Amino acid sequence: MRIPTEWNHYRFLDYHQSTPWAIGFVSLSPFNECFIWEELSISPKTNNTLTIANEMAKVSQDYKFTFDVIDPLAGITQVNTTRSTTQDLNGYFSEFQQAGICTGGYFVPADTKSERGRLKIKERLNNSIICKEPFNNKAEDYRGNPDVVNMSNEPYLPTIWVFANCKQIRLSLKNWREEKGKPSQPYSHFCTGLEFLMKDAKFRPPPLITEKMPDRQKYRRFKGRR
Repeated sequence: MRIPTEWNHYRFLDYHQSTPWAIGFVSLSPFNECFIWEELSISPKTNNTLTIANEMAKVSQDYKFTFDVIDPLAGITQVNTTRSTTQDLNGYFSEFQQAGICTGGYFVPADTKSERGRLKIKERLNNSIICKEPFNNKAEDYRGNPDVVNMSNEPYLPTIWVFANCKQIRLSLKNWREEKGKPSQPYSHFCTGLEFLMKDAKFRPPPLITEKMPDRQKYRRFKGRR
C-alpha cells in the first residue's frame, strides 16, 4: 500500500566525499507516526551528483516534500565546479520540477550542534516497542505505563516504523550504539540523517482533522517494522 499523499513527507541525505551517501524517504501521519518507506545508498565514487539526483527523483514519485535536509559538508564549494553539492542538487531538482519529473525539492543544511534529534529517535523507538504495531498509539491507552515516553503530552505517542524494503536503515537502527556519547561509525550514516530531520521544527505531523480522516484500520496493511 502506498503512503498517503496528504501526509507530510521528508528526505534526508548524509553526505560524504567517498563513502556512499545515505538517503532516506520519510513520512509523518496525522497521528504522529513516522514511516521510513524507502532508502538509497549510492557511492559518489561511481556516480556523479546528477545521477544520484535522478535516482532520488525516481523514488520521490509525485510526493510533495515538506522539508529536505542535507549534511552541511555538502555545502562546501567544489574546486572543479566552483559550486557546492547542495547547490547542484537544488539546481537539478528545480530542473526536474520544470520538466515534470517530480515535484522538485530544496535541500537545506542540517543543524549538527544539538542531540535533540537523537533523543527524538530514542523516544519513538521506545514508544513503538510499547505500541507493538502501527496505528495503535493513542496515548490514553498507555496512561500509567512508566515506560511510555511522551514529553509533549500529545494525544498520540510519537512512534517510528521502517518498511521491510529499507534493510540498511533497519540494520542501522538495530545496531545503533553509542561510543563515548556518539553513535558508532559503522551504523551511523542513516541514523545521522534521521537525526537531521527529527531535530528540526519542520518535522511535525500534518493537522489532525478527525472528521476527514479515514479509518485507521486500513493503514495496518503497511509492511513496516519497529
